[in-house]
Amino acid sequence: MIAAYVDVNDLKATNDGKGHHARDTMLKHIVEVLQTNLRSYEPVVRLGGDEFVCTISDTTMESARERFDDITAELSRSPDGGSITVGFAELAPGDSPMDLINRADGGLIAARHVSRKPSPAS
Repeated sequence: MIAAYVDVNDLKATNDGKGHHARDTMLKHIVEVLQTNLRSYEPVVRLGGDEFVCTISDTTMESARERFDDITAELSRSPDGGSITVGFAELAPGDSPMDLINRADGGLIAARHVSRKPSPAS
């Protein structure tokens, strides 16, 4: 099982710049895209304002990343906006649910650091 810790990028900016309705529309759209690209028995659980956890069973880390690459690409083509950053963790023997979620959150933090690094000059 893979846990994907999903953070919606720039939700506060959308709320502050376009209002609550735009924020809510964006969140609903992101959840719809997640649910469309995951199997019906793979839950999408909202943890807080802009954070979700999805669990994906019977897959590899590589396949989970590919599925979320597809989700990210679909979101980028949408007029409803929204983008996400995702951290992943694979269930290990002896893990509690919180162990798995915490490692996925750590993966999200690492993904944020990678995405914020300046590109090397060509």
